[in-house]
Amino acid sequence: RLASPTTLKPVAVKVAGPLIRVGGDRFGGEVKAAVLAALAALLEVGPALVKAFVPQLQATFAKALRDPARDVRTNGVTALGLLAPLSTR
Repeated sequence: RLASPTTLKPVAVKVAGPLIRVGGDRFGGEVKAAVLAALAALLEVGPALVKAFVPQLQATFAKALRDPARDVRTNGVTALGLLAPLSTR
């Protein structure tokens, strides 16, 4: 949100991969909610930059919908909504 797609281009892939892994690991709700918010921000600013990660992002966001923490579910829904236009299915 504070950076342009041009600024994010060199680091988007380097950042997205680790965030996806952390989002799927066994961390607390606060950490998962923050990771999902970061991924959603990345999708807002430069969706084309993370298009290669669509399957992994779908799995991560879908898993978030089943999380017991409300913030995680809310951020998962928001991120899934941002990802929908990139999905071919």
